[in-house]
Amino acid sequence: ELRSLVNQTSDYAQDLFTASKEYSDKLDMADTALSLVSDLTSHVTELETRLASHTPLIDDEQYIHRQLDDL
Repeated sequence: ELRSLVNQTSDYAQDLFTASKEYSDKLDMADTALSLVSDLTSHVTELETRLASHTPLIDDEQYIHRQLDDL
């Protein structure tokens, strides 16, 4: 009877260890994914900033025409 309880407890402990390892692995994957999203977000923000400060092509074309007219 005692041996059976010890074996059941051992099996239960092993199951808990396995579940804990699986959750730990999933947390590591989630942490990696979050880090990638954070990096991507900073790159997107940088691109948005660069695009916002970029002169539209139509303005560039008008500038060229004005320069030619001045000649």
